[in-house]
Amino acid sequence: MKIIGKYELKPFEVDFFKHHLRFSTDGRIVGNLAETWFAEIINGVRQNERSPFDVLGPDGSKHEIRSAIKNISFASSNEVGQGRQVTEEGFNKKLNSIDDYIVVDTQNIINGYVTFVQVTKDDIPTLGLGKNKKMSSVKFWKLVYGN
Repeated sequence: MKIIGKYELKPFEVDFFKHHLRFSTDGRIVGNLAETWFAEIINGVRQNERSPFDVLGPDGSKHEIRSAIKNISFASSNEVGQGRQVTEEGFNKKLNSIDDYIVVDTQNIINGYVTFVQVTKDDIPTLGLGKNKKMSSVKFWKLVYGN
């Protein structure tokens, strides 16, 4: 895992999150915004909702964007949610459809920036993921930053 970039929020974005802090702790909202932010910093193209990945890099790389606010899931989005089950087959299909996961760190969002961390396929087995292919954000950030 490594830090690969930072997105500097525009002043109106910072003001929004300062006044509506609850949105910075909603992984669905942050993840959606992070797709746009990451595409912007790498000059990539954000994909539609039905695509097996979120951002296409200018070199053809396929990135899956994730947030890590309470937990982080590496399972296929199709298998996460009420009434759905994470399977090894679905997880492997997701891994085979992407080049990496990009995790957004929003801990400094009201300070005006977010950081992006690359998680490669080789990193995945070292994370100690459980049956549902997720882990706590506290554990994840300790692995990334070492504190």
